[in-house]
Amino acid sequence: MNLIESTREECETKAAQVIADKLTQLASEKPHVVFGIPGGRNVAGIFSKLLSHNSIPWKKVHIFMEEA
Repeated sequence: MNLIESTREECETKAAQVIADKLTQLASEKPHVVFGIPGGRNVAGIFSKLLSHNSIPWKKVHIFMEEA
C-alpha cells in the first residue's frame, strides 16, 4: 500500500492492523502491555478499527492517553 496516495480510511485501517499485530505479539510475551497514545480526535478512526481485532487481549493492555 502506498500510504501517500491512500485515503484516510485506508491509512487508519493499516495503522490499526500494525498496532493490533504489535499489541498481540507483546501480550503473548509479557504479563501486560503499556499503550501510550496522543489525545485528540485524529486517533478516533484507528480506535474504532482496533475494536474489530479479536486477537488483542485487552485485559492485558493498559492504555494511557494524553489530553488534547
